[in-house]
Amino acid sequence: MSKTYRSIKQDIAIAKRLADSVIQNDVLREDTGARCVDVLHQRALKAALLMAIFGLPETALFQELRYNLMFRWFLDLGIDEALSEI
Repeated sequence: MSKTYRSIKQDIAIAKRLADSVIQNDVLREDTGARCVDVLHQRALKAALLMAIFGLPETALFQELRYNLMFRWFLDLGIDEALSEI
């Protein structure tokens, strides 16, 4: 059974909402009240989720991020933002 682009897009949108929800509700540090998960760690978590969903090794993920706007959107990366910021 082959998935259509629309169903893949919907699956990614659901995964992004779930990841954003988990990150938004992360545990606050008791000592400072600061969030435990900063932006770079959020992107790393979302990147790991993408690799798990699509069965991609890290190198293939970085290749996809060069041209796949859906992957960049999922990681909250701007079009002109460097990949080294993941």
